[in-house]
Amino acid sequence: MAAWTEVSADFEHLQNVKYLLVVTDEYSCYVAVDILDCISSTSFIPRLDKIYAEFGIWVSLKVDNNPPFNTFDFKAYVSIIGFRYRKKMLLWPQANAETERFMRTVKNLSQLP
Repeated sequence: MAAWTEVSADFEHLQNVKYLLVVTDEYSCYVAVDILDCISSTSFIPRLDKIYAEFGIWVSLKVDNNPPFNTFDFKAYVSIIGFRYRKKMLLWPQANAETERFMRTVKNLSQLP
């Protein structure tokens, strides 16, 4: 396995009605974060383009069963770009441990005054 070949992605909702798109490289544990106004496929797919333009196209993307990852647009995007994506079980955060740990840190920081 090499850096940025297998990644995980997730969303985090912030208190101020913004969302974070978090993409974690499973090899180096490096995290790429982008701020979104909404999590529709038309808003987060260009952000994925931006991330892999910087780091390269991954071979495998691990996601949970969030609705944005289940849309027709996202499935079409996956087939056009050519990576495979694996869905993890929604209530089993250990399957995406690095990303979930980072999300817990973000949640704690977002609750600070």
